[in-house]
Amino acid sequence: MSYTNLDNVDINYTLSLNIPYYLLEQYMVLPLYETNNFYVLTCLDPNDIDMQEQIQRFFDTKTIKYVKSEKKQISIYLHQYKEQDKLKKLLAKIKTEMNGLIKHTSIDQNTSILELIDIILKRAIRNKSSDIHIEPTPTYALLRVRIDGLLKELYNFEYDIYLPLISRIKLLASLDIAQKKQSQDGRFSYIVDDASYDFRISTLSTIHGESIVIRILNKDQELLDLNKAGMNAKSLSLFLQSLRQPNGLVLITGPTGSGKSTTLYGAINEIKDINHKIITIEDPVEYTINLIQQVNVSKELGLNFSNALRSILRQDPDTIMIGEIRDKETLQIAIESALTGHLVLSTLHTNNALSTITRLIDMGLEPYLLSGALRCIVSQKLIRKICTNCKTKATTIPALPSTIKIDKNDTFYTGGGCKECEFTGYKGREIICESLIIDDKLARLIASNESSQKIEEQAINNGFVSIKENALLKAKQSITSLEEVLRMSFQ
Repeated sequence: MSYTNLDNVDINYTLSLNIPYYLLEQYMVLPLYETNNFYVLTCLDPNDIDMQEQIQRFFDTKTIKYVKSEKKQISIYLHQYKEQDKLKKLLAKIKTEMNGLIKHTSIDQNTSILELIDIILKRAIRNKSSDIHIEPTPTYALLRVRIDGLLKELYNFEYDIYLPLISRIKLLASLDIAQKKQSQDGRFSYIVDDASYDFRISTLSTIHGESIVIRILNKDQELLDLNKAGMNAKSLSLFLQSLRQPNGLVLITGPTGSGKSTTLYGAINEIKDINHKIITIEDPVEYTINLIQQVNVSKELGLNFSNALRSILRQDPDTIMIGEIRDKETLQIAIESALTGHLVLSTLHTNNALSTITRLIDMGLEPYLLSGALRCIVSQKLIRKICTNCKTKATTIPALPSTIKIDKNDTFYTGGGCKECEFTGYKGREIICESLIIDDKLARLIASNESSQKIEEQAINNGFVSIKENALLKAKQSITSLEEVLRMSFQ
């Protein structure tokens, strides 16, 4: 009796099309592929005579060869086949409706399109995606999802289906479906697997049509526990110390999609208590938090970060959270708030902690004001973790730049690729970061507008550990691979 690991098989689902799904499910049997002489099917019990008789009726041209697989694997792949078959029939139904073969009322009542959207959202969420991208080409539309920071194709549709699909999504988000040239932003809520999700919609006009990106936010998800976020012990300790300061500016920096907002929420969750007044100004509010007063930026009402901050200061807060510092005016008010007795938390788009100082001065801030207000800069990125299901010892070491130093006795691991990780070798991400505390020596250098090199030298003398060093430490701890460290472009 031959055993087959389905994760290593390229399954030909077309062989299952003529077999009623209830039989496949009843006998836990799944056609895999065909050769010149026979069909290969997997099942739980290849000696089940009743199963053989039922299935043989659908294969009358070649001999059937049965192999054995685990029940869990067969269930997973049967479910995938069912979803693909369901999607195929649904797309055919939508196309028929679009061709006018079935009378239909209006796009906002199109139940087939709604069913397609339901399938897309559920598939994306179950794959633990952070974003959904629907992108037009001259002949079809590509649907991709971002999983652990990388995009992966999920489906592609004919252009005729793409048009009503994006129109229905825009209706869900209360956007103008007639407006196709100007960018629009909106949001809608949806329940998937008994959990409530918010979906933030962004449209962009391209040469082939509107590109739509849907950001997925789990409203029922617990706020980040900073102690479990993956920060190295030293960076976490310095960050927590800065959050206990009575005043000053604490910044979380990093590129787009690096988890800055999530860490910001984790910081607020860490310091909130009944004795402190905390007010946030966000665009938009992603998660609601008890004991916190949260304000949404509103373009329609003319409420932006800067004028909302002025109103917040009259509310006697102890701590202020600004979703993002985007302009000089917002930065100026944040600095003044930090200098007048408030703890101010915010985010900024920069690549590392040291370059943040230069960026703030370039935005028009006087160095002496920055030195007096700035308490801590945490720069972070998200690094992929090796899948624990297919984790293996690395047999080769990739070519490393001179800036990455390893010991010949260091042992590294990699992911072989399996069904659990969608054959990527990675599953999940965690934070790598660097924390720069602004002490008196660094504050004097900043106030004097000294060069970045001198500031860096002083930071290293203070014990500063860079994000690159922390990434390499993750590889040495077998949390991630050397290839992933290189991919993050730290050389």
